[in-house]
Order: sequence, then structure tokens, then C-alpha cells
Amino acid sequence: MKKYKHIKGLLAGGVLASVAAVQPAMALDNDLTLYLWGSSISGTATVQDQSKNLVQADFDELVDKLEMAFQIHYEGVGDRWGVGLDYSYVGLGDTNDAGISTDVDTTIGEAFAIFRAKDTLDLFGGVRFTELEMELAMLDTTLNTGDRSLTDFFAGGRVKVPFSANWGGALRADVGTGDSDIVWNIAALVDWQVSKAVALRGGYRWLDYTIDRDTSKLDAEMDLGFDGPFLAIGFQW
Repeated sequence: MKKYKHIKGLLAGGVLASVAAVQPAMALDNDLTLYLWGSSISGTATVQDQSKNLVQADFDELVDKLEMAFQIHYEGVGDRWGVGLDYSYVGLGDTNDAGISTDVDTTIGEAFAIFRAKDTLDLFGGVRFTELEMELAMLDTTLNTGDRSLTDFFAGGRVKVPFSANWGGALRADVGTGDSDIVWNIAALVDWQVSKAVALRGGYRWLDYTIDRDTSKLDAEMDLGFDGPFLAIGFQW
């Protein structure tokens, strides 16, 4: 799994480089958000009509095992059109009483176009890249490794609801397909505009993948879900 670390660094750097490149080329209202998504992870596989639980871990369990996390979101929107980028990486590691260590890395990246239909309604479409990697080892000897990469195209919208001059809410929903048979994503948030340039945000997000006839060694129908609260700070210019 270590061989992928430089790729993740390049992807994260690509988000920041894209922000720097896009902003001077277009007259955009920019929003750069750093966030922590306290997601639980669960998954099942069905093989010959037998359902098996693959992954199940709550956020309070994951915190104890967290090795590294980096999550960032950018949107730049003009009068009507804009662009959005999102990158999330979480690395988890744990060693049980038998001395077997487990490393799990999850990378989710998004790039999408935004169309501002109204002040309170955004429509968008783009691509989502997901990579899951797992490694089992004992006494520094690798026992087993596995990875699954998914590329899906998605479309959706976001409704914004102003509560007051400084408070507002938003609901985003999108659905997609590609390597997944279907992937759907829902996020609800509350936004507090602390100043003209800074906002604090919080909410809840669901992200679910359904994969029929997995192309890995295990030929199975799979369902993988992430859900949990998030906290964020946004910077506007």
C-alpha cells in the first residue's frame, strides 16, 4: 500500500493546483473548505445468495485507529457556470491481540461542473473516483493485499435555504453509475457565515455504492456505504 502514497499526494496537490490555475482565468466567487467527515463504514457481499458482512466500523472505533486524514473541497462559480473539486483520504491501521495488523486506505475524489439555475438552486455533473486498499500483515510480513478502484459519472443538484443574514442550510443529492451499478450521495448542512471571508459548517452525509458482479476474484454483488456527520471551515474570496 505504500506504493500508492505518492499518487495520493499528487491527487491532493492537484486539487490545490487546479484552484490556483482556475481562479485567475475566470471571474469566480471562490469557496475553499477544509472538513472532517466522521464516517462510519459498512459493506456486504452476496455470493450464491449468501450474504456476508465485509466491513462494519463506527466512527468512534475508527478514531482510535486513524493514521492520517486529509479532506478538502473547492467551488468556484461565476454568474452562471463554475467548477468544483473534492478530495478525501482516510488511512486506518490496527493490530489485534494475535499480532496481525490491518491497514485500510480510502480515497474519494470528485471533479464536476456547476450550473447556477437560481440563487437557491445549483445543478451539477461530473466524475467521482474511489479507491479502497487493504493490507494484512504479521510481524512485518505481508499476508494479503487487495484493492478496488471505481470511476463513476454522476449528476445532481443542491437546494440552498437562507435562514437569516448569517445562517443558511443546503441539501445536495446526486446519483451516478459507471464501474458501480449505482452510487448515490446525499448531504445536508447548516452554514454560519462568521465573517465575509469565513464560514463554519456542519451536517451529515450518506454515500452508497452498489456493485453487481464484482470483477475481483470474489464474483459477487457488493454494497458499500459511508455515512456520518461532518464539520468544516470555509474560506471565501
